[in-house]
Order: sequence, then structure tokens, then C-alpha cells
Amino acid sequence: MNLFQRFTSRFKRNQRVYVFFVCFVIAALFWFLLVLTKEYTSSLRVNVAYTNFPSGLIQVSRLPEKFLLSIKANGYTLMSLNTYDETNKLNIDVGALIGPDEGVKKISSRMLVHDIVQQLGNDISIISIEPDSVVFNLNFSTSVKLPVKANLDVTFDKQYDSVSAVHLSPDSITATMPVSYLGSISHIETEKIKAESLRTSFKKKVKLIIPEGVSLSASEAEVFLQVEKFTEGTVQVPVNLVNVPAGFTIKIYPDIVTVRYLVALSNYAQVKPEMFTARVDASSASTDSDEKLPVEIVTAPPGVHSVSSQPQLVDFILKK
Repeated sequence: MNLFQRFTSRFKRNQRVYVFFVCFVIAALFWFLLVLTKEYTSSLRVNVAYTNFPSGLIQVSRLPEKFLLSIKANGYTLMSLNTYDETNKLNIDVGALIGPDEGVKKISSRMLVHDIVQQLGNDISIISIEPDSVVFNLNFSTSVKLPVKANLDVTFDKQYDSVSAVHLSPDSITATMPVSYLGSISHIETEKIKAESLRTSFKKKVKLIIPEGVSLSASEAEVFLQVEKFTEGTVQVPVNLVNVPAGFTIKIYPDIVTVRYLVALSNYAQVKPEMFTARVDASSASTDSDEKLPVEIVTAPPGVHSVSSQPQLVDFILKK
């Protein structure tokens, strides 16, 4: 018996069951379609984008980023609106809404109903909008270039450290702000970057913190921190004397000190003694005092850390 014959035989034996099942499915489908034709009240949260600000003006205070709509529509329309996600935004044309002038203007959300219906579809009715009003506070704007600074909270594993200062791309950014803000904002900071026990270089894209009333030419920056293993190095450096009291000569012991420092392994061979300058300020030297004079390391090559001298104090003999 082939497959078709077996199906025909089984259908004849269970004909009533199959007929009942088909009728049930048809009835359920008609019921579902009937339900979708009825009107229902529902809530819809939508993102909002504000565009076409009057030329030369900028919003000072923060505008609502979302609207909560109470809407009435049939089931078909509500089902289609369920696909309305965060990538979809209601567009609010600011220039058309409030005109070209600066100042504070409070707009009732009911004035937006027509535009919202145009964008969501004419098959819906809007019952209410939250918030019930939007306050536009427009001020004359200017654009300035500001440095970007990284908000770093990082620690390093033992014997590891950063080779150089943190690198940011971009390292500066164009900020458009109200004229009244000039001088009050000196830089743009990244969100906090936290990392522990670093042993390798660190690269990450982070968002920028945007002050209220300011727009930026970019919303994020790439932070790069070069991390390497460090080792200790030493060099012998002569000590320079400064501010020797007039009419005196001075002799210090020792006149050469050992400078200790930490440096990345990749830079170890590049560090030379002449890159360091050790200095003793003799202005406090006195024939009546036997106190030692402190040694200062006043210059050191870039990339070295924890620079110190040995000894840190030197003896002296002061003569007329």
C-alpha cells in the first residue's frame, strides 16, 4: 500500500475528526480576524528626534527623549505598531513649530498630535501625550574646539606600567554651545574607564559626556594606553651647583650621584646618563650649619618613572 492509499484509508476512518478540526481552525481564524477589527486603547513609548533648529540658535536645557502616547486603534494597527522599536524616532521640526526667534517657549504636546499621526499612521487616534508640554529654551550659539580628556581609573600588574600618556582619537572636538557657556567648559571628558591589573596595552571606544545644552561633532573617542613591563636602570650623573652664596666657594661630597629609575624594557637601551640633570641648591648653605643639602633630579627622559638619587643628601664644605 503506497503513502497516498494509506492516507486515504486513514481519512475515511477518521473523517469526522478531520472535518471537526478543519471547522475549528476556520472558526478560530474568523474569530481572530473579527477581534482585530475592533478598536482598543493602548500605550506606546516612542523615541523623539528634534531637527531643523533655527539658524544660529541652540537648545540650552535638555529636551524629553521619549514620549508616552495613549492611543486608540484597531487590532491590525496596534499589531503593526508593536514592531516600533528604538531605531524608529518621531521627528519634531523645531523651526516649523516655534519659529526663528530665541528665548523660552512652552509648547503643549497637543500641538504635536497632527505631526505624530502623520508619522505613525492615520489609522490611530491620540488620547494623551506625556509629557504634556515641551519647553524650548533657545540661545545664540557658537562653536569652539575643546580638548578631550580620558577619565581613567586603571591599575597595573606588578612591574607593569604605562609607557606614555594616554592617547585619544580624536584628541579634540568641536562643541557647539550657547554663547553664555563660553569660558565655563574647558574640555570634554570621556565616561569613566575602569581596568585592573593591566599587563597589555589597552584600547577601547568610550562615549563622551555631553554637557547639557551642548552638541558635539562626535559622540565617542578611542582611548589607547600603551602598557609594557618595566625594569630598573641606574646611571651615574654629576651634580650641578646653583645659588652659591656670593663670595663663597663650595665643595660637595659626593659630586656624582647614582640615579635610579624605572623604564619600559623596549626603551631601556635608549636611556643615557646625559638625559638626566642632578642639581643641588646651595642658597641654604651656611658655615654655621652642618645640615646636608638635598639632591634634585630636575630633568629626566620621557617614559621613565620613579626617578630618585642615591644619596639623596650630600655633605658640603663652604669657604670664603
